[in-house]
Amino acid sequence: MEGGRIRCGLRFMRGMTGPALQSILQARDTDGAFGDLPEFCLRTKVPYPVVRHLILAGAFEFTGLIIPELMRQFRDLKRLKLAALDPCLAEPEFSELTELSAYQRLEWDLHLLGLSTGMNPFFPWVDDVQKAGAVPSAELLEHPDGHTVQVAGIVVARARPPTRSGKTAIFLCLEDHTGLVDIAVFEQAYQRYGHIIYSAPALMAEGKLTRQGVADTSITVHRLWPLNGGHCAA
Repeated sequence: MEGGRIRCGLRFMRGMTGPALQSILQARDTDGAFGDLPEFCLRTKVPYPVVRHLILAGAFEFTGLIIPELMRQFRDLKRLKLAALDPCLAEPEFSELTELSAYQRLEWDLHLLGLSTGMNPFFPWVDDVQKAGAVPSAELLEHPDGHTVQVAGIVVARARPPTRSGKTAIFLCLEDHTGLVDIAVFEQAYQRYGHIIYSAPALMAEGKLTRQGVADTSITVHRLWPLNGGHCAA
């Protein structure tokens, strides 16, 4: 952690290649830390898409410049031919010199790194799912066994093991802003909702709560729908 955010390795960066990574490491080992973006471009052989991704991921925050300023500086470097850039690739436009919002930062993190370095990735949905009646995963133990509840979260795992009966049984793990919850989709529910199980990155489910032991809970799904764009799509 650094400044309240996760510090990720360069290998996590979208588009990062072995030669580009070696170029960065070799330049840093040979001549020390980079002072700014122009120096980075001069001392390395990193292609345009990767440099762009590094800027948007916050890799140049050490310069004291905000991302729109860095992107404008980078466009100037293109004109001066200080880096091997692809002129056919589009760049994001920043009409005002303002820092990225928390939600923009989250969007870029997920796109470039495949994870969030700061905000919990489920936060854009929290208000909507709570208004719709979803129970946070951390509060499921407050509800009795057999109670009908609604839960919601980002799909972090799916499994479809073989069954002795041959009927479909799919088990999913959802992550909300408080933790993880397991849900089970059996044959009848699968016939109705199977089309969204593998297509939606985030789901809201309604079903029967099962409590096993002191802390284990799971939901047998009766209804299932996708969460789209930070809103519930019933």
